[in-house]
Amino acid sequence: MSDQNFHQRSEHELSRLSDEQLLAYVRKAREAGQTDAMTIGVRLLVWGYLRLVEYRVALKVPPHQVDEVVAEVIESAMKAAFDGTSKGEFHNWIHTIADRRIADHFRKNRLDTMRLPDGSDEAGGKELPQAPDEGTVDVQRAIDAAVDELGDSHRQVVDLYVFADLTAGDVAAKTGETETNVHQVGSRFRRRLRERLDADEGDTGS
Repeated sequence: MSDQNFHQRSEHELSRLSDEQLLAYVRKAREAGQTDAMTIGVRLLVWGYLRLVEYRVALKVPPHQVDEVVAEVIESAMKAAFDGTSKGEFHNWIHTIADRRIADHFRKNRLDTMRLPDGSDEAGGKELPQAPDEGTVDVQRAIDAAVDELGDSHRQVVDLYVFADLTAGDVAAKTGETETNVHQVGSRFRRRLRERLDADEGDTGS
């Protein structure tokens, strides 16, 4: 495809676009074969999800290892090629990368601390790292299920208001929703999440 219809923007201009506008820009850059422009657009999208990535990683990784894993997620996302078109697809894409880096992190730590056949400790006596406990995994499953029930517009509100911890006013300005709707969407999501967690606890106890 010719790039005659593609207008490359500066990073400053791109930083003022919404996620949907950035995704449209990335798609047009990809279609025009403008790899550098596409890379800059994806990089800005990735940084916009930093708080959400930190939250997801913190649910599964010990606190002193969160920064390391988040850095690996960001690096992987910068190098990967996002070929979707919607915010929902990007949301799932960045979460998939995060989950893979979390799994890699625990896999690597397990290898680093494996005991040799003669009984010596390959890691020099380090304590075996703690994998995410079952309760943490259940919480993450409940969060994922609750998020999956949302439409794209409400998912954006939850991402910003619940996970990124922005004010209702800031979320309203970014999404076009009213502050009242932002509060309502956030409250419904938290209530639904609590219901799922309560249901999981009931299943465990039965």
